[in-house]
Amino acid sequence: MEYQVLARKWRPQRFAEVIGQEHVTKTLQNQIIRQRTAHSYLFVGPRGIGKTTIARIFAKALICKEYPAPEPCCKCDNCLAVQDGSCLDVIEIDGASNNTVENVRNLRDEVYFSPVSGKFKIYIVDEVHMLSQGAWNAFLKTVEEPPAHVKFFFATTEAHKVIPTIVSRCQRFDLRRIPTAIIAKTLAKIAEKENVKISIDALNAIARAADGGMRDAESLLDQMISFRASEKDEISEADIITVFGLAANFEIKNIINAMLNNIPQEIVNSINLIAKSGKNLEKLYDDILSALRAIQIAKISGANAAQILEEDNDSIQNYLKIAEQHQLDKIQRLIDSLSTYSRGLRDAINKQIFLEAMLLKATRIAHSAKIEDLIKKIIELESNCIDDTEEGKKKLDPPPLNTSEQKQIDDEKKLSEHIIKEKQSQYLSTTTVKIEEKKDLKLQKIEQQDRKLPSPEYILNELIKEAEVAIPHVKDKLQELLPKSFDGKTLELILEAEYPNSDFKILEADKLALENCLKRIIPEFKNPEINIIKKNEILSPKETITYHSKDLKKFKKDLEKNEFIKNIMEKFNGKIVDIWGIEQ
Repeated sequence: MEYQVLARKWRPQRFAEVIGQEHVTKTLQNQIIRQRTAHSYLFVGPRGIGKTTIARIFAKALICKEYPAPEPCCKCDNCLAVQDGSCLDVIEIDGASNNTVENVRNLRDEVYFSPVSGKFKIYIVDEVHMLSQGAWNAFLKTVEEPPAHVKFFFATTEAHKVIPTIVSRCQRFDLRRIPTAIIAKTLAKIAEKENVKISIDALNAIARAADGGMRDAESLLDQMISFRASEKDEISEADIITVFGLAANFEIKNIINAMLNNIPQEIVNSINLIAKSGKNLEKLYDDILSALRAIQIAKISGANAAQILEEDNDSIQNYLKIAEQHQLDKIQRLIDSLSTYSRGLRDAINKQIFLEAMLLKATRIAHSAKIEDLIKKIIELESNCIDDTEEGKKKLDPPPLNTSEQKQIDDEKKLSEHIIKEKQSQYLSTTTVKIEEKKDLKLQKIEQQDRKLPSPEYILNELIKEAEVAIPHVKDKLQELLPKSFDGKTLELILEAEYPNSDFKILEADKLALENCLKRIIPEFKNPEINIIKKNEILSPKETITYHSKDLKKFKKDLEKNEFIKNIMEKFNGKIVDIWGIEQ
């Protein structure tokens, strides 16, 4: 019989055999039982965690002769055909090699053919993010409204590359990385069935190297089985470290202790030995960061750390022991410093030098004194130095000086005072000059602004053009207005006296709309206003109003009743006189 690799041999065939993805398998089983399956699914997650495996089991359950059952029977002809890849109703497609528009069109034409033996016709498209934009566009309508007998199962490691219109038409399931402890436990069962001797430390090392992927873990175990000199030999942790270039637990522990205890020499020596042995420094960095995180959690959670950490009991006890000896702030500062350099390590030409510098810098930052602590220490020292007693004051008083020493001190003091006064006078003079210069600049700016004021004639003409579009019913009335002035804030316009009051009221009603037009014409001036004045209101103070009448007394009562005349008289302190200038 031809040899079959462990990853294929021990591939799950039922939902119950899938590990670490219970949130997905339980949902799919309930959908099968209730017959509420969707027409398209999207399985997302890193490599080797069971995306395609779950899709195959799901397809097997849908075309199984025991449908609707929570698990495929794995005994009927349909189930066996799916397992050996000969089922005509389950078509697996590689998205990387079938990513053209033509491929999708051929698939689109095939979906309308009825299933051969099962109830459904299922398409499993792996690495679906590799499809081109044109292929997705050709596939879009079919995915949205496929025939009743068709199901689409998409799998991808990069969901962000799948167009949103496809994602919205699928039920999305995000698969998780499998915990290290679960991987190690599963590998132990496989090793037992394969009659392979392997230590627990070796299993944990393989699980850590797999980085949450069960398929990678099985491939690594398969490789280590071949590494043995004979079938009776046990696979040890040292073998794993030698083959895959991993750092041993004690090496990681030595580096962590050196960083927490501020021993730079030990850090450099450890990195040097690991690099000389040809081990993966990027993986070493990840292991150091993971160990520091585990110590941090152990410090925070204490005995409850086992519920969070994916480690064996011995490792957790070791983390708890280290956490007791160090402050949380120091651990957090190490993690914070190291987290910022991960990308630099991947791109570094000499990874050893970069890693050494990174660890040393993080250690120095973690052990450096904080400003808050220094200030607190200074305050404590100052409080301890204060002694208000007579004896304490005597201790603080300096010893008496002789005459020559005192004279020298006085001379130096006078000289320093003279220099300070001279500097102050220079500073004040320069400051005065600068203030005057600033004043001149400010006046220049004001003058420039004055020169830049547009003329009221120009503004009125532009206002008429703008109103022709915005408020056309006032265009004719605006053309009869005369420009008076513009001071940068208010535009004054004159309305002819012969205009009826109705025209004036129309202009006043549309004043707000006119001001909005004005804002668009002169946007550099904030909130300009419009003031419309009747021609007969343009009067200067103390100006008199003359009436050509021989009998002024006759009209006086009528004039006093006129509200317009009354307002004018009150506003400008005016007087009513006859044509000959005789006051009444």
